[in-house]
Amino acid sequence: EKMEDFSKASKDFYKAYELNEKDKVALMKFAVNQTLNGNYKSAILAYEFQLTDDDVYKAELENFTKGDVFYYKALSYYQDNDLVFSEKYFEEAKKLFPKEYPRLALPYFYLGKIFEKKKNYEKALEQYLAFIEINKSEQNYFLYDINYSKANEIYL
Repeated sequence: EKMEDFSKASKDFYKAYELNEKDKVALMKFAVNQTLNGNYKSAILAYEFQLTDDDVYKAELENFTKGDVFYYKALSYYQDNDLVFSEKYFEEAKKLFPKEYPRLALPYFYLGKIFEKKKNYEKALEQYLAFIEINKSEQNYFLYDINYSKANEIYL
């Protein structure tokens, strides 16, 4: 996973889960790595049939926050064009991400896109402005560089 070989990481996390089906963190990491690898359907299947939201809330996660799990869950649904569930889980990620977390702005970007698709331009603008404001803060300054294309898209 740290070498960003998400396909191999997914396989290893799933094998760890198979060896100990009580290890829901391994299953969460499998689903997240499936999302990172672009296997959104596979990630969604893991989230829908093997993991519950309660599993995420009850998990003892170290450097892998519950907000991240919900963010990647939302991203899988978003990429699968399921606006209802993607909105729900991006909102959850927003609540769980600590204020100093560098990914804090990302759910706002995608929520803006969701509201734009729903033609709710007022709410879309609200989310986009929050994304820009968070990116302007000093602690998230480097995030602006990472999300330059997203910020550019918002301004357009």
